[in-house]
Amino acid sequence: MTEMDNVTQQNASLVEEASSAAASLEDQAGKLTQAVAVFRLNDTPASLVAAAPQPALKAPALAPRPALAAPGNDNWETF
Repeated sequence: MTEMDNVTQQNASLVEEASSAAASLEDQAGKLTQAVAVFRLNDTPASLVAAAPQPALKAPALAPRPALAAPGNDNWETF
């Protein structure tokens, strides 16, 4: 049971790191969009205002899966 708690905590930590990395990547993408907005393609003037970033959709929290019964526990003998 302790191992399951440790794995759950590690998983939560990894999810938090991934969420932070995604937010950072979104911020960098916005800055990149603003940086390249001054360039022109095909003689079309570039708009000076970058498009407003769309709010990120949060993934729904996943419910924990029920533990599976360990196979082969039916043949225990009582001493």
